Amino acid sequence: MLMSRDFRLPCDLLFGRLRNISKISCPVEAMHNFARERVNLAREKKTQYDTRATGYRFNEGDKVWLWNLTRQKGLCPKLQSPWDGPYTVLNRLYDVVIRIRK
Repeated sequence: MLMSRDFRLPCDLLFGRLRNISKISCPVEAMHNFARERVNLAREKKTQYDTRATGYRFNEGDKVWLWNLTRQKGLCPKLQSPWDGPYTVLNRLYDVVIRIRK
């Protein structure tokens, strides 16, 4: 405040001054309630998905495709497939590591 006056800021010139904050508090509260409902809905959807989602376990002898992002020189990368294979599963080393052979 300067001599009982509020400062005039550049944002006041661009967007105008807020005269009555009580008019704004109701829509802001409604937006918060709407966002809270959406967050709760997303949380419920996630728990529903997680109950049905299962990981796939590969067994020995299964045929699999390998995701390989290395590109061949001289060919258009847009037309190259990132999948290579089929490969045969030899054995499982760990839960997420599998030995394969072409």
